[in-house]
Amino acid sequence: MTEHKISLRGPAARGTVVAAAVLRDLLDVVLQGCQQAVRLRCEGRSSARGQPPAWLDQAAAFDVTGIREGSTQVVVATQPLRTAAPDYFAQTDMFDEVDTEQSALDLFLVGLGDAAANETNSDYFDAGLLRTFGRLDRVFRRGFAEIEFDGAKKLVIDSERMGAIGSLKATVPGSRQVRVAGKLEQIKHSNRRFTLLMDEGSLNGVADDSISPDELAEHFGRLVIVSGEAVFRPSGSLLRVEAKHLEPAGETTSIWSRIPRPLLEERTSPDKYRVAQGPRSGLAAIIGKWPGEETDDEIAAALGQIS
Repeated sequence: MTEHKISLRGPAARGTVVAAAVLRDLLDVVLQGCQQAVRLRCEGRSSARGQPPAWLDQAAAFDVTGIREGSTQVVVATQPLRTAAPDYFAQTDMFDEVDTEQSALDLFLVGLGDAAANETNSDYFDAGLLRTFGRLDRVFRRGFAEIEFDGAKKLVIDSERMGAIGSLKATVPGSRQVRVAGKLEQIKHSNRRFTLLMDEGSLNGVADDSISPDELAEHFGRLVIVSGEAVFRPSGSLLRVEAKHLEPAGETTSIWSRIPRPLLEERTSPDKYRVAQGPRSGLAAIIGKWPGEETDDEIAAALGQIS
């Protein structure tokens, strides 16, 4: 077991006494974030329709072992992934980019740190995880100024970094329907992950329930056309394709053999279009005024003619 300390600092800190609502909000984010972080690394997406797999609860589990003085310090104990879910992580995995000596909390903190540092091309979070990170704001609204995670590395989240996470979330391009073609180069039977080799490079994909593992295996090493939804990073680069249909490719595939890009290349924050209004601008500049030089009698006469 590895000990991690989560310190809450600010006016609301009361040492070993912590409001139940604060503890609930904090642990809810950390637990869901751990599950999503592990799933993203192992399955290529942080969430999916249907019941989460049983191994995920095991992999993301942790124990709260105490609350200590020195601000409010919540102590949790975690296990490495290989120990927490041994059956799952003992499987041979062609997509294995996960260090199983790490815990789910370690993966969660890598993603949280990348988001706070505005790492727009990170593979450790997606839009779902960004939404979960954003829920840490509930803790700050209860009177805390910063949250420090102290495990293998230290990570401090404060209002400034929460603002960075919020801005990052606003810049994630919307997903879009795509059709792509390439050689089915790698597949993973247990969770339908695959790699598609294309003219412009390769992309990572994950098939939904409409595509069986046997169907993926049948087309292994062949040219295929995949239809589905492209999901992007905040930078605009492709994170994955969520495949809904797969079919053999014909002789001409070059039109589809391109890495999908967002529909809107320029991604801007809504704040860019917000302009402060004063007594002589915005609505205040037009309310109660007629945009012409006609008198009231002339306006009444014109309205009478058209009524």
